Amino acid sequence: MGTGRFMRGRWRAATGALAVAAALSACTTGPSTRGGPPADVAGEWTGELDPANTVPGGQRLPLGQVHLSLGQSGGEVRGRLTAQGLQGSVSGEMSGSRLSGVLEGTALGQSFSRPLQATARTADTLDATLGGGVTFTLTRVSGGAGRPVTLQNPRTMQVMSCRGSARAVESCVASLEIDGWRRLGP
Repeated sequence: MGTGRFMRGRWRAATGALAVAAALSACTTGPSTRGGPPADVAGEWTGELDPANTVPGGQRLPLGQVHLSLGQSGGEVRGRLTAQGLQGSVSGEMSGSRLSGVLEGTALGQSFSRPLQATARTADTLDATLGGGVTFTLTRVSGGAGRPVTLQNPRTMQVMSCRGSARAVESCVASLEIDGWRRLGP
């Protein structure tokens, strides 16, 4: 009788531990848009405005290229956005893969200040929305060899970025991948 009670107690403890582990792993799967280290969005980005988009004041923007130049220090992001009929300064904060900020500038000759939200869908793709409903997708302009590569240790969840010359980045990535680290993004 004592052995049966002991085994039932161990079984309950084991199933309870499995349930807690499953719940914790469910919380950590998939890319996080908030929290964690800020995604690297520094650099040059291009995209296209949809001609159905309108600017503050109700005027329609013409179809055209969008150019976004961003600098980043930790989570702080600053830059310049230009497009046909639209230009301004961007400032904001990166939290995980999400940028929350403001675009202050002029659209078709009228001054404005509107919220700007963007999500780094991948290391080279930003989905952006300017307050007032203007949406666009931006693609990072290729920076060539030596671009930083971010990896994560799936066991410890530690994140590391390999930077430097193309050869240094390649060597760093190869060493970490041998140890089981996985690339975050392309």
